[in-house]
Amino acid sequence: MNVDNHIPELGCSLGEELLKVHPSYLEAVREIRKIIKIKGIAHITGGGIEGNLSRVVPEECGMEINYGSWEVPPISEEMRRVFNLGVGMALVVSSEDAGKLIGNEFGGWKTFEVGKVC
Repeated sequence: MNVDNHIPELGCSLGEELLKVHPSYLEAVREIRKIIKIKGIAHITGGGIEGNLSRVVPEECGMEINYGSWEVPPISEEMRRVFNLGVGMALVVSSEDAGKLIGNEFGGWKTFEVGKVC
């Protein structure tokens, strides 16, 4: 695939999609910090979701990612390993606090459960 190829599902070329400016999550994090304790924050960049979350989850803990809990952009399996699949920021919170977040909007961002720390 050429980066100049138009991808109908994206509404632009692959190159244009990859060059989009990443959004700021600062306001959402500020709002969330007012109501719960955040145990860890992972900005999901190169390395994908699992690679970035493993940096904030203790080694002795496992992770279970639920890839069906949000709308994943139409991209390849290789991109799943490398990119964020539409999850730009992940917060690690207690299961009790997760209930206060899931399905709500903070700083213009809708929240959902990405997975669980075992």
